[in-house]
Order: sequence, then C-alpha cells, then structure tokens
Amino acid sequence: MNRPESSIKKGYATFSDSCDHIGQYIGQVRISEGFTQEQLCRGLCTRSLLSRIENGTREVEPLLAVAMLQRLGKPVDMFTLILNREEFECWRLRQEISHSLRRGEIEGLANKIMRYRDSAQGALDSQFAKMAELNRCALLHMPEGELLTLAKAALKLTNPDLAETPLDGCLFSRNEGYLLMAILELRERLEGAEAVEKQYRTLLCCLNAARYEVRERIYLLPYAACHVVATEYRQGHYATALAICEAALGDLTAEKRLFAYDRLLEWKQRIFDTMGIFDQTPRLLLARLRQIQEWIPQAISLLAPCEDRSIAVCLNDVIRTRRTLLAFTQEKLAEDVCDVGAISHIENHMRIPQRHKRRSILKKVNMSGERYDYEIISHQYETYLLRSAVGRALNSGNSCRAQDLLEQLKQEAPEFAANRQYFLYVNARIRAALPTDHPNWLSPEKRKKEAEEALRLTLPLDIETITCWPTCVLTINEIIHLMVYGICCKGQGLFQEALQVFSYIQRCIERHTAGAGYPEHFYVRAVEKKASTLGDMRCFEESNRLFLFCIRQALENQDSRLLAMLIYNYGWNLEQCFDQFKGEPGADRDKIISLFQLAYASTTFSGDAVGRQHILTHCQEVYGLDLQL
Repeated sequence: MNRPESSIKKGYATFSDSCDHIGQYIGQVRISEGFTQEQLCRGLCTRSLLSRIENGTREVEPLLAVAMLQRLGKPVDMFTLILNREEFECWRLRQEISHSLRRGEIEGLANKIMRYRDSAQGALDSQFAKMAELNRCALLHMPEGELLTLAKAALKLTNPDLAETPLDGCLFSRNEGYLLMAILELRERLEGAEAVEKQYRTLLCCLNAARYEVRERIYLLPYAACHVVATEYRQGHYATALAICEAALGDLTAEKRLFAYDRLLEWKQRIFDTMGIFDQTPRLLLARLRQIQEWIPQAISLLAPCEDRSIAVCLNDVIRTRRTLLAFTQEKLAEDVCDVGAISHIENHMRIPQRHKRRSILKKVNMSGERYDYEIISHQYETYLLRSAVGRALNSGNSCRAQDLLEQLKQEAPEFAANRQYFLYVNARIRAALPTDHPNWLSPEKRKKEAEEALRLTLPLDIETITCWPTCVLTINEIIHLMVYGICCKGQGLFQEALQVFSYIQRCIERHTAGAGYPEHFYVRAVEKKASTLGDMRCFEESNRLFLFCIRQALENQDSRLLAMLIYNYGWNLEQCFDQFKGEPGADRDKIISLFQLAYASTTFSGDAVGRQHILTHCQEVYGLDLQL
C-alpha cells in the first residue's frame, strides 16, 4: 500500500490486538521516528516500564502518555482520556489552575497550586505545580533571578540537561519546551540576547523537524520564531527574518490558532518598513486583531504558557451516564462481567475496575473499551496517519483524494462501531460536496437521515425524544453526528428541533468534561449553532449573548477557526434589529459595518476563503461597500 503523505520506516514491532492501543501507538511512533526507548523515557520513567507499556503488559498513566507523545511531536488533543475519579479530579484542578493563570486571577491561586502539589503522584505532577508557581510568581513580579531558579528547578524534574546542553536530538514535551523558553527569556533579560540566540535557533530547528506534526508544534514554534526573528533582524538578515515570520504565520493560519500572532504581525510590519516594502497589511491586520481582543480582559502573557488541550472524562461517569441513557439496569450491565454490587461501587466512585472488566463494561455501553478514545480506534500507527491525511484532504476540498484515502482507511482500521461512524461521516461530507446534479450527491434531507442512522450504531434511541435524554459522556463521533443532524434541521427550518440538539450537546460537554469548554472546538461550535438558530428565530438578544460568549471563548482558547463567522453573525443580528427597530441604541449602521470589517479581517487569521467571500458579498449587496482591512 502507498504510504499516506508520509514515509514509515520499516521494522517496527508487531503487537497484539489484545493490548491497549495507546501503548502500541507510542511504540510504533518511536520506532518509526528512529528513537530508542532510553531517549524517549529519560526523566519520565524507567526503560523497563516503557517496554511493558509498548508491549501492552502495563497501562500507561495519562500524564505519561501525553508527555511521551508530545516528545515524539504528535498531537495528544485528538484523544479523549478516560480517567478514574482521582485522575479526573486532578485533571480538573490542572484546568482550573491554567484557566486562572491565563486570566491573571491571582486570588486563591496559591491554595489551588498547593492542593495540586500535595496530591502529586510523580515528577510530571510536581513539574506542573512548579510551572504554575513560576507563572504565579512572575505575575507578582518576583525578581528575574529568583524566577530563573524556579524555572530551572521545574525543568530538572524531567529533563535535567535540556537547558544546559545542545538541543540537537533532544526530546521534550510541550511543558518542557515552555519551561526551556522561560529559562531562555529570563537569561536574555539578565545576560543579553546574544547569550541565548544559538539555543533559540536550535529550538526552532528542532520544532521544524519532520517528526513534528504542525498540530503539535504550533504550541511552541510561534514563540520561538519571534525570538529568532528578532535576532535575524538585529543582525540585518531581513529576508531570513521575513521568511521565518511568514512560515510561523502560515502554520498559525493552517491550524487556525492565534499564539503570538500579534507579535509576528508586528515583526512582519517592522521588516517591511525596514526593507522599503510599501505594504501596510500587517499593521492593518494587527489593528483589527487588537480591536477583537478588546472583547476579553487584557491578555496575560505568561512566562510559561499553560496549554493542556486534551479532552478528559471520568470513567465512573462514563459508565453511569451511558448506562442510564441506554436504559440498562445495573444487572444487565454486570451480566457475564462482574457482580451487580461492583457496578454500583464503580458508578458511585468507590471502585476502579480492573482493565479487562473496564473494557467489557465500556463495550456494553457502546464505547471502544479503550482508555484513550478517538474518532478512529486502531493498534497501528499507520491508521492514524491515514486518518490525518483524510482530514487534510477534506479540509482542502480535495474530495477525490479524501475518497481514495477513506477506502485505504477502511481496509486498515479494525471493526469498531466508532470506526464505522467515522467512515459514514467522511463519506457523507464527500457526497454532500458534489454538484447537486451528480448521481451520488447527498441532499440535506438524506444527510440528516444518514446522521441519525450513524448515531444509532452507538445510541440506538429516537433522536426526536432528545429533550428527554439524560446527559451523558458522548464520544467525539457521536458529537459530530449530532451536530450534523442539528445543522440539517436548522437548514430545513426546523429551528426548535435544532435548538434541542445543540442544547443537549452543550449540556453534556459542560457537565461531564474536565475544564471549561472541553472539547473546546465542539463546545464552542455547539453554542455557536445554538446562537445562530436563535438568530433565525429572531431571538436576537439571547442569540448575541451567546455569540459574545463564543467570541470570548475562542479568544481565550487562541482559536480562530470560528472567529470570523461568530463576529459576522453578531453583526448580522444587529443588522436585523436595525432593520426592524431603526434608531434603537446599539443597533447603528456604523457599528454593524465595523463588526463586518472585523469579521473580514478574521478570515485572514483562519484562512477562511469561503467566509471571506460571503462577508464581502453581503457588504457589497446591502451597503454597497468593498471591505478593506
């Protein structure tokens, strides 16, 4: 079989399908990228433990799995982590601490960090606690020498030589990378830029290595790029500085993120001015971005950013809520697995089931049985490469390529209901994008029906009764198909039905995931669709309240993928109010046009050409305006 947009080195081990897929995945990625076990596990765990993890005789702890995958340059936010109660509460506290730091909320933070530190189970927990304390002290303006000591102490817990030796060939997790940049930043302040310029260059080179997927490196690379750009500019290498700047901005646009976007725009304009390039686009984009950022409290620039994006749910809640939704008795769930009392203890957070029993119970409630769930479940690294290739083809509009890759994926992926749900979703997207006169075109009516049928693979319920469904832990594929169903209802003018679906998704995510807004993209999209539906129902005040909430969530998450249409729809609502109630305060023409201008600029941050054209056309038709940055 042809390798999907990647080359896999021969010779990776073969693992048993009875083992946990995440350990096999880690092992196959490691071997494919040419790293030894000693290199990967250094500072994290023993080689013997890693060996047991890779061959499936030992489950990998969540933080350890995250750190290892990040060291290998692979995204972890694609997995749903199914945690026991203690792990879940610890994860929730991490999110609370990170959220407080990003907002600069100092009050009560020291107590939260102390609670986390006291419950630490290993070096990774201790490192996070020290990292949080470092940021808290930086927000309190502790002397830079003392901050440097704190940063070095945090990094030494897992990677003692990273800040002291050449970076070439070093593996580091996201938090280790943040701590390294904090050390370099502090050294630059104390010793001057020349003292650290070589390390910044090497760091940027490491992040640009082929093993790093853009989805993962985007958390670190923009910040490192800013420092290297500054060095190149200071040395008069303007063309090189510009190339680095544009490459980083390209990554941010591709991944629809805003990390250091404003700083990179500032550098790009400065380079343009110095080189005599008469282009004010970066300056104008920066002005628009800063206008948009006024919707949230002043952005906090952390010394070591806290960006834990993985989706985390509690195993006990998964079992209890999905059993309740599927109307299973505890007796039925326990059948051929364990006694009824064990189910009761699990659901009440009094027991953690053994691995084989956990798998059996999760499968009975139509989950994959894995602790690390995803759209696709597989024991083969190659399958995940195919899934990524399918996503890129879909997002670029290359339906033929997506179809070919999908057929390959079907051959590679094992038989799971989750996998079939994903196949159905991709197939529906491909067919819906065909010309309407194509024999395989999927109409909205048929797409709605197919979404319902896909849902029934794991949720065999009447979706028309969704208002009576108890909230539960939903899989990513279930959320996707519910979203499609709701969008189709909205398109058919069935606004109440659509509202019920989007509200259900919102409630499920709010109640059963660790951290506000997780999974962030699905959460914001569900609320955005709810707001849009309310706008269609002319409930403009409530609609705009939700749009503003979504805008703020997107900005806090540094996520630009929905930003343009959120702002546009907010303006559209005001426009409808203006047409209906001319002269009312807050609904004036200038404000509406200003919002459309901000939305237009936002399409540049996300590379949204379709949205850009929609906004342009609307403003031309309604106001006779050709929007400019």
